[in-house]
Amino acid sequence: MDSDTITILTAMGVGFIALAALVVSLFAWLRSDMAKMEERVNKRMDDGFARVDQRFEAVDARMDRMDARFDGVDARFDRVDARFDRMEERFDARFQRVESQLNTLAEDIARMDERLEALEARLKALEAEVAQLHAQTARFSERMAHLDGLLDGLRQAIVAAARTPAA
Repeated sequence: MDSDTITILTAMGVGFIALAALVVSLFAWLRSDMAKMEERVNKRMDDGFARVDQRFEAVDARMDRMDARFDGVDARFDRVDARFDRMEERFDARFQRVESQLNTLAEDIARMDERLEALEARLKALEAEVAQLHAQTARFSERMAHLDGLLDGLRQAIVAAARTPAA
């Protein structure tokens, strides 16, 4: 086998290995990106629910303080009732803001779900391509083994021809 043939076969093998490494690294990157995306979505959801809980706890605390003032204070009842009405308006405004934030989060989650489905489809496509590459690798290996057998046969024929004396 001459050095050009060896160089070509080596270059083909290195190129194929580089291509396989690129596909594997892309697959790993996609998996990592999906995991990070899921963590971000979960964190945003947890943060949103934590803010809602804190706001409800603050409202509950205010309601408890007002209930304590109602006990035995008839003269101040009208003022407290008016204050309660104002607080209820603030609660409604806050609740509407929280509801709006929850709606925004739900829309974000829906977009993330769509994006995740798209990424899963891309992942399946990549997995199919990897399977095709594996099949091509197997065929290439079979061809290489066949060529190696042919080259060994040629070498043996050349050596045998070189050993026979010329007549």
